[in-house]
Amino acid sequence: MTLQEIQQAQTSMPAVRQTESLRETASVISDGATASPRRIVTSSVGDTYQIQDDGVLAPRQLRSRQKFVRRKNRGCIVALVYAAVVCSISILLAYYLIVGVNDMFALNKEGTTDFEVDVPKGADLDQVTEILEQNNVIEYPFFFKTYAKISKKNTGFKAGTFTLNPKSDYNQLLQKLRLPAGADKSTITVTIPEGLTIEQVAVLMEDNSVCEAENFMKTAREGEFTQKFLSEVKTKDRPYKVEGYLFPDTYNFYLSEGSVSAVNRLLGEFGKHWTEEYAEKAKEIGMSMDEVVRLASVVEREASKSEDRYMVASVFENRLKNKNSGTGGKLQSDATRWYPYATKKELLASDKLTQAEKDDWINNNLGVCDTYRLKGLPPCPICSPSLDSIEAVLYHDKTSYLYFCSDAEGNFYFAKTLNEHNKNLKKAGLA
Repeated sequence: MTLQEIQQAQTSMPAVRQTESLRETASVISDGATASPRRIVTSSVGDTYQIQDDGVLAPRQLRSRQKFVRRKNRGCIVALVYAAVVCSISILLAYYLIVGVNDMFALNKEGTTDFEVDVPKGADLDQVTEILEQNNVIEYPFFFKTYAKISKKNTGFKAGTFTLNPKSDYNQLLQKLRLPAGADKSTITVTIPEGLTIEQVAVLMEDNSVCEAENFMKTAREGEFTQKFLSEVKTKDRPYKVEGYLFPDTYNFYLSEGSVSAVNRLLGEFGKHWTEEYAEKAKEIGMSMDEVVRLASVVEREASKSEDRYMVASVFENRLKNKNSGTGGKLQSDATRWYPYATKKELLASDKLTQAEKDDWINNNLGVCDTYRLKGLPPCPICSPSLDSIEAVLYHDKTSYLYFCSDAEGNFYFAKTLNEHNKNLKKAGLA
């Protein structure tokens, strides 16, 4: 049956039959003459017809569908390209931010060569930034200018010849350039007492115009240091890798010397004082350098007199060795309860914690170094100990004492048993 015959048959069919629903069969045949796909359909009353396949669209419909497919394909390609561009930009921005921050705080910078930099009279921030970049003092001008504007140190630059170092952080550079030329060579004497935490040392540095406390803390937390002895220091569970190793002494610093230089000088001084003799003695008593420093930091905070430190060190060693008696292997040192704060008073005065957090800390022994909760040594030193406290740990007296306490005048009382200790507490006015 030809297409013309089908059309004539359909014309002659009653309207009702023309509107009857058709059921599609499973077979599709092809017209040999035109190679156009044909389909056999049967009406609901049983009449059979051969018609052109619906899958072959009219030219207008076919063009419409092809356009839709092309638009869809183009849309997928555009989406993929957009995603790739966004990812690439994100990676580049992240990298740029990291290297910019490193430049800002002088982290991971190589070289210690000083540069003589000439700043002309009336130089503005753009000129100063260009001079610093040309002299390899900074690497990323955008970050330098942004920091200067945010810190409100983008004006008031002095004219003259300045000695600058690439390892200086942005704040140090800006401070020097806003002081009269040569002022950066002015020195100040700073004494760092024994028993200070890193945070206390940082405040001391800022009070004496060596560097800002915030930069000092960031350097202590994130800096990469080359001192050989630090390779023995484990970083797990300690806020600052260099805590305990900022050697207490008297130093001459340059004004605005900078955090990187200041921290490295303190570390270098510890390296000079930790002798081969100390290392051999530590090995002899079965302790590492870091274990000696950790215990010495506790001794430092517990006793101020040399003779008392040797006895206190003996008590702590006995507690560590006698895990089934006394304090059960715990140091139970009050000095460790508040770290990284130096004292309970400092903890209570902190604006970094809520009152609920402070109460929880005090009542539940939540300090990271609290030896009432932790067995053995604290995970890090709680301060920078003196050589005297280090030697007290290395060469302490041999005793059987497991307990000690002290009165308001600083007199110590030692005991072998808990019963004796309770009596000493009454003598000291503590019970």
